[in-house]
This record gives sequence, structure tokens and C-alpha cells, in this order.
Amino acid sequence: LEDKIKVESEDIILDAIKSKRKIILISAHYGNWEIIGTFNSLKYKPMTNVGRPLNNKYLNADLRKSRNANGAKMLDKNEAAKGLIKALKSDRMI
Repeated sequence: LEDKIKVESEDIILDAIKSKRKIILISAHYGNWEIIGTFNSLKYKPMTNVGRPLNNKYLNADLRKSRNANGAKMLDKNEAAKGLIKALKSDRMI
């Protein structure tokens, strides 16, 4: 993944991790945003993401499995508040 993804201002993320600060990333829903959770979980630290479940329950199960791969965790947007607080307390990036 590192060959395909360019992280701008990576020093900010690395400094926050080194300083043990909480990290909250915000991204628009465009491009290859689906890979961000997996990439960050593998390269930096475990990440918890927020998203909307799909309308198709069969595809949603596969999407959730994909989104939760490699240490990433996906929260449904309608029930995310408690999960985000818990993630930050558990030293996860959100």
C-alpha cells in the first residue's frame, strides 16, 4: 500500500503518535477513502471509522468485513458517538 498511497504532512501524524496525543482525521467521501482505515491501521496505529451501512444487508456484511480488516473498526454513523469516545480512550485513531 505504501507504494500506492502518498501521505501529505506525515510528520504531523508521526509527531502526534510520538506525543501520545489523540488523533482525529476528517475526510470527504471521494477517491479511495475506503482504504484509509486499513492503511492507517497497518502503518500508524489502529483506526476506528464512521460510515453508513449499505441498504443491501447481504452486501453490507461483506463491506463491514472488508472495512474491519487489519485492525480497523467500522462504526455505523447512527450509533457512533459512544464508539468514538471509547476508541479515543483506547488510543485508537478516529
